Amino acid sequence: MKNYKEKVIWVIGASSGFGEAMAYQFAKQGANVILSARRAQELSMVQSKIKDSRVLLLDLLESYSFDEKVKEAISFFGCIDMVVHCGGVGQNGTALQTSEEVARTVFDTNYFGVVELTRHLLPHFIERRQGHIVVVSGVLAKVALPGRSSYCGAKAALHGYFNSLRAELVRIPIDVTILIPSFLQTALTKKSLNEYGQASGKESDAAGCRVDKAALQAVKAVAKRKYEPYIGNWDKGKLMLLLNRWCPNLVFRLVNRNQ
Repeated sequence: MKNYKEKVIWVIGASSGFGEAMAYQFAKQGANVILSARRAQELSMVQSKIKDSRVLLLDLLESYSFDEKVKEAISFFGCIDMVVHCGGVGQNGTALQTSEEVARTVFDTNYFGVVELTRHLLPHFIERRQGHIVVVSGVLAKVALPGRSSYCGAKAALHGYFNSLRAELVRIPIDVTILIPSFLQTALTKKSLNEYGQASGKESDAAGCRVDKAALQAVKAVAKRKYEPYIGNWDKGKLMLLLNRWCPNLVFRLVNRNQ
């Protein structure tokens, strides 16, 4: 595994779920971890479990603050070696019923927030001629499900942007990894926004991969500088990804057989 010892890793969305689990894994490997999210209390709890970690409150909807947030993050340890984008919001609701406000919140959080924060951090990476950008996407970026139109669209957009960015940065070199987790045991679905912008409260990932197991897979994949590694169990998510390459019509029928 890549030597993470003393590397400075900024984890966005570190207050819970996959981001929290990845922060623990990086810390176990000896990294200096910066924890960011909106929720101060939850971040404080995570920080208490990671020696010498730093906390930086950050809201992906507040892009006007990114320049100062990047400067503050760099000031903690003098540099940043890697940023890990785990922050995001889910969405439940048909395309017709989902309001523009909800759709924009999903895109502003899951796409524009990630893109803009990365853009503000890039000059630091370019000046040092090194860096690693890690973005959490998901199976739904490749195989869309009904009732998740804005979420699927935002995640798919990440692939286009960061694959293009990788090509722009290859000669520096700065690495770009897009993680594709399958179904994980997190609270993301429960917190997903419904058509009216409220938390849906629906649970759907109980049978998914344990988040600590997925985080360990992700840390290993990042160490190998993989471009788009699949993360999680060999399950219906993996099967759908493989089938969709060769039989997209079949996958569409399988996904929508209960519609």
